[in-house]
Amino acid sequence: MRKAGLLVLMAASFILTGCFEIQGVHVLHYYGESDSGSYRIKLTRLAVSRNSDDYQQMMKELRSWSRPTTRSDDDYFYFEDDSGRANMEHFYQTSDCQAAPQPGYWDCHFAFKIPKELGQLPDWSIDWEVVLQPGMKVLSSNHQRTRRENGRDRLIWYFDGNETSSASVDFTIRTPKAQ
Repeated sequence: MRKAGLLVLMAASFILTGCFEIQGVHVLHYYGESDSGSYRIKLTRLAVSRNSDDYQQMMKELRSWSRPTTRSDDDYFYFEDDSGRANMEHFYQTSDCQAAPQPGYWDCHFAFKIPKELGQLPDWSIDWEVVLQPGMKVLSSNHQRTRRENGRDRLIWYFDGNETSSASVDFTIRTPKAQ
C-alpha cells in the first residue's frame, strides 16, 4: 500500500493556485504483470514557478514509475506520459492485491482521492478511465459510467471542481493470475 499518492504531493505544492487538470487511462493487466497506461497533468505556470522544489519532487516521483515529458504554453505546464507504458498503479494512494476466495484469482483494490483543501478550490478537473481485460470482474466501484470499446469494459470517472468539492476513484476488481 502506498502512503502518499501524486495527488497528495500536488496538494501540498499547489494549494494556493487551485487550477489543475488530470487525465489518465489505467489499463489493468492480469495479476503478476505490471499495469500500463498514460496520463497528462496540467498546472498553471504560477504553481510551477512558485514551487520549483516541489516541481523537482514531482518529477522525481513521476520518473520512478513513468517516462514523463514536460511542455508549456503561455499559461500552463503539462506533465505527461503518452507512451501507454506508464505503471499506472503507482498513481493511487491505495494499490493492494490479495488472493481471492476463487482459486487462480486475485482481488485488487485501487483508490485515490483529492485532499479536502484542494477539492474546495475552483478550476480543477479529473478525467479518469480504467480499462479491464477479458476475464476481470468488478467487485465494487464508484465509477460514474461504463463504456465498452474493442471488446473491453472501461470504467469512467469525471470530476469538475466548479461543480463539486471532492473527487474519489475507488474500485476493486477480481483478476486472473497471469500465466
